[in-house]
Amino acid sequence: MNLLAIVQLSYELPSYILYIIFTIQLGYKLIRKEKTFSNSFYILIFYKGLTDIILHTLLFLLVKMPRMLVFRDFFQMNSYLCSIFYLISTPCYTITFEIMLIMSINRYIAVGQPIMYERLFQNYLIYIYIFITLVIGGLIGVISSKFDCSYVYSDFLERLYVSYTTDDITSFVLAYTFGFYIPLVVISFILNVITIKKLKVKNFISCMSVSPDMRLLVYTFFSFVMAIFFLSVYILRVISIFTHDNFYNIIGSTSLPYIIDVETYGSFYFSLFTNPQLLNMFCFRKMVEVTQRNFAKLTKTIYLDGTKKLST
Repeated sequence: MNLLAIVQLSYELPSYILYIIFTIQLGYKLIRKEKTFSNSFYILIFYKGLTDIILHTLLFLLVKMPRMLVFRDFFQMNSYLCSIFYLISTPCYTITFEIMLIMSINRYIAVGQPIMYERLFQNYLIYIYIFITLVIGGLIGVISSKFDCSYVYSDFLERLYVSYTTDDITSFVLAYTFGFYIPLVVISFILNVITIKKLKVKNFISCMSVSPDMRLLVYTFFSFVMAIFFLSVYILRVISIFTHDNFYNIIGSTSLPYIIDVETYGSFYFSLFTNPQLLNMFCFRKMVEVTQRNFAKLTKTIYLDGTKKLST
């Protein structure tokens, strides 16, 4: 294991565990329909958390384990695992871009058309939007898994990486990259710019510490910026296709886990730093406050009992 892998493991393992705990907590709050988390935006954050955790689990099992020498022969002999990887990972990538767009629309309407917001972002409609993202992502994933792929050894990297072994995938990658991913990014960019322009900078800054809507907007914009980094992997694939140089594909495939770390864990930590409700939930603030109150009551009771005994 090289130094870079050790550094990645040192932050990835605790972040992975914390992200799971956070997502379970948020899901529990949503199931209980607590008023603090009544904003439908939190459903999207929970959905993104589930998607990120599934993606990270998949990357560890089917991308990072093949890098270990002890598993190399196993993965090279079982190339069907590549198809499983694309079947699950491609929908996760697609859902990431789709959530980005839904969040951008959510903030755009919340700021520009607050009356329409209640009508368009009721909880049951959010679940419909989520179902649509699953259908589209699943369709792209199923088609992606049908193309021939394998674990390829790179002399340059001295390890295995996942790659398609047929040029038939070219037209499909170009189709969903230029026909779906990039339009989603462009539309999200336009909506975010319009939303921010509708807010005066002074008001935006003053509301940051008190307005949940403003904090959610900042989180949305941060997620958009992270999605741009995510898109860069597909841009490298496109460059590789046009230049017929597999070097760009290798760079994109090997950098993907690190980009996903930034996009997923970055969004997770950023949501905590910008949203007191999520931070309080994650830090068990309510549990601490209850414990402090109970301890104070117990101390007061002991003190009063002791005073009474002394007076008698």
